[in-house]
Amino acid sequence: MLISTILEDGLRIWWGIAFPIVLLVTLCHAIVFGLPCVLFLMRREDLRLRSLALAGFLIGALPSAFIALLWNTNVVLGDAFHTLIAVSEMGFFGMSGGIAFYFVWRQQRRN
Repeated sequence: MLISTILEDGLRIWWGIAFPIVLLVTLCHAIVFGLPCVLFLMRREDLRLRSLALAGFLIGALPSAFIALLWNTNVVLGDAFHTLIAVSEMGFFGMSGGIAFYFVWRQQRRN
């Protein structure tokens, strides 16, 4: 009973508070960084899987690396390794977004 109450409260907090904030940050991130990048690649006629995967990785990794550098001014070697892992994870999330965009865009061009 106690565990189910804790889980229900956790989900309520997630859907009520955290989800709208995460959604807003994600949409702003995609519009501010992703849209200009895609328009630039379209203008260069270089809208391929590898270019969108690289762009997505950079869009995911660079802002988190910038925040990590601002947050940690005294980085020791162990912290730098963990920061690199975290930044790489954000880059891979961005890469998956770029790859997903490529396949949706390709499907839309076929129709």
